[in-house]
Amino acid sequence: MRQHITVVEYSPQWPLKYEREKEKIVAILKENCTAIYHIGSTSVPELAAKPIIDIMAVVKSLERVDAVSADFSEIGYEYLGEFGISGRRYLRKGGDELKRSLAKRFPYDINGYCDGKEEFVQEIEKRALEQYEKEKGNDTASKGSVGFKFTKEAADENRRK
Repeated sequence: MRQHITVVEYSPQWPLKYEREKEKIVAILKENCTAIYHIGSTSVPELAAKPIIDIMAVVKSLERVDAVSADFSEIGYEYLGEFGISGRRYLRKGGDELKRSLAKRFPYDINGYCDGKEEFVQEIEKRALEQYEKEKGNDTASKGSVGFKFTKEAADENRRK
């Protein structure tokens, strides 16, 4: 599916936006959050990127994340649950541009609209997992990434270290 992609010059505001979101996320997750990362292109200084702040949080319990889902709505996130991939939670904030673009492109085709959103999510997930694998020292990522991801497996692995 063709999408309008906007790439802009690096902004020193991106790390600051991440820090603000991180504080809000950690305040909701509390001790359930074992780690949180700024991932994706906006996390790389001086790199041009799509102006989307990708965040990956590692938690002890996905059930505890589900229990506070309403709190994320209160700070502007759309809580999408597993969103087609078991063992993760996907949240999105500020995705209105994508939705408007897809609605304009597929005004009478709900499947086309949904496929466009799924393609976007899969690309974000791919980038997040690639970043995770690089930080872990294993540059063989082939799975995916998310704008905002919680995985119990990653938390279990972190505890083993």
